[in-house]
Parts: sequence; C-alpha cells; structure tokens
Amino acid sequence: LGEPGSGKSMILQPLELICQTMPPPEDRSSLPLAALLDAEITLWQDFEYNHKTLNFSDLLRLVVGERIGVRLPGALNTGFNNTAPIFYSALQPITPPRWAEVYDKKVTAMNDRFLIRTWRVALPSARRVHDFPHCARCFASFVLDNDAAWHAVFS
Repeated sequence: LGEPGSGKSMILQPLELICQTMPPPEDRSSLPLAALLDAEITLWQDFEYNHKTLNFSDLLRLVVGERIGVRLPGALNTGFNNTAPIFYSALQPITPPRWAEVYDKKVTAMNDRFLIRTWRVALPSARRVHDFPHCARCFASFVLDNDAAWHAVFS
C-alpha cells in the first residue's frame, strides 16, 4: 500500500514476466474470476475493490483458499479452491462497502489474511532505479547480484 511513485508496482511488475498471472477483474465484469483458473499468481496492480464486480465474502473465500464458484463464458460455475498467492498494490487496504453487515469483523478478517506492507512516502527521485530490469532473468540478477543496491532502494 502507498502513495504513487513509492515503488509498489516496480516490485510487482517482474512477477508478470515470471509467472502466469491473473490481472485485476475489470469493473462491473460478469466474469471477474475467469482468469484465476489458469493463474500461478493473482497480481492486482493498482487495485480498487468494487463490490459490484466481486462480492466481498467471495473475495475472503478466495484469499483463504475456500471453495468458490468461478463463472466462465458459456458455462456453468466451476468450483475452485485457490492456491495461488495473491499480490496487490493499492492506495488503501481492501475493505468491504461501509454499509456491509458486520463491517468491522470483515475488515479484521481481511487484514488477518494479508501481510500488508505500507510505503508512507514516494521514493525520492535520486533513489529510484530508472533502469529497473523488466525481464525476469534481469530482475533476478539485479536482486541477487546487487543485494546492497536493492536494500538501499527499499530500506
């Protein structure tokens, strides 16, 4: 979580090159989880939860790996238990709509299921890596071969 320019997306982008990912569901999609069935990782960049696209209780079930129904084009719902890790970047934590029953309990349930890292300020321009590797092998080398540089950027 954090402000624009704080490095959230920069950290997550290489995962798209390494793994088969599920992008965020499109607003008001009638098939919001269809791509989940083939995904190794759920990767929701700049995610804003919309209860009209995905029911919050279904999202909680997805996060903990409980069985959910996934709607596919031209087919009945397919039962699915998620085992793929979920990464998301956002300005704020995912929360249910304010009017939801037992709102506080649902917020607690979601927060208990995510390890949330918050960037409080934008990364200063002088500390940004402008030539950040965008290929999977280059990114891995950058992290492994430049451990001190990596920690200087994100510490």
